[in-house]
Amino acid sequence: MPGIEPLQPSRKPTLAPAPGASPTALRLVLGAQLRRMRGEAGITPDVAADRIRCSTAKISRMETGHSPCKERDAADLLALYGVTDPLRTAEFIDLVRRAGQRGWWRHYADVLPDWFEPLVGLEEAAASIRTYEGHYIPGLLQTADYAYAVVRSGHALESEEVTRRRVELGTVSRIS
Repeated sequence: MPGIEPLQPSRKPTLAPAPGASPTALRLVLGAQLRRMRGEAGITPDVAADRIRCSTAKISRMETGHSPCKERDAADLLALYGVTDPLRTAEFIDLVRRAGQRGWWRHYADVLPDWFEPLVGLEEAAASIRTYEGHYIPGLLQTADYAYAVVRSGHALESEEVTRRRVELGTVSRIS
């Protein structure tokens, strides 16, 4: 992902996501960092959960990027994991703040299934997308009328407004 430095075991990674990085991608980076730091500190998920007074399931959801992390929880976990560098802590807390923001696609929550939201967030963060379309013109090459016809063919019982918003969502995601 552009703007995010890959983790390298030979040195302490810095978190340098691009300024406009998707909250979805940021949560994934944040979770990977939390999991790595916990592992390096030799701390179990149970101990981490006890520290921030939550379940191990919440620790798992934070480490997999499925749940945002609260700033207070992140600060407590960093202290538990032995992170004492103020610059690194501030950088991490800034990442937590940015990962907790809502993506632009939340304006389309009425027409966007919950399971599809992470995919839109990851698409926004992608440097490239490769696709093969055997039956349809690839999305980037579709006109608005063609996209409308494709969406309508799969959702014929929906209102015209819902179909229009779905097409608009696809157009906005390609432009962004």
